[in-house]
Amino acid sequence: MVGKGLSKDEKAKKLALQHWLEAIDPCHRYGHNLHLYYDIWFKSESAQPFFYWLDVGDGKEVNVDKCLRTSLHRQCITYLGPKERRSYEVVVEDGKLMFKDSGSLNHLHIKKLTCLIKIELKVQN
Repeated sequence: MVGKGLSKDEKAKKLALQHWLEAIDPCHRYGHNLHLYYDIWFKSESAQPFFYWLDVGDGKEVNVDKCLRTSLHRQCITYLGPKERRSYEVVVEDGKLMFKDSGSLNHLHIKKLTCLIKIELKVQN
């Protein structure tokens, strides 16, 4: 799914960059926030690698109005391992999403999950 479609859609390319920044960041800061700083780093034509520039180099004092440093460091993504993901696994039973382990329906989590499913389907189409 990733590949051909991304080369044709400029928004998809930008989205992909945000996710790559987030994934390779040792702190896993939120990709959208990182991208705001990445744009400044890119325009600066710094010889320093992006994360070095951001954390200890010439960009360490840079603050973006749309995402202050405090937000940049506070809003991080937690990647779950296989054991951690197990408690969030869902199955479809009678047209409803149920947690696989407990068989229960948690409406708050289901609303978030449904939102993620819709977003993923849009990205894949």
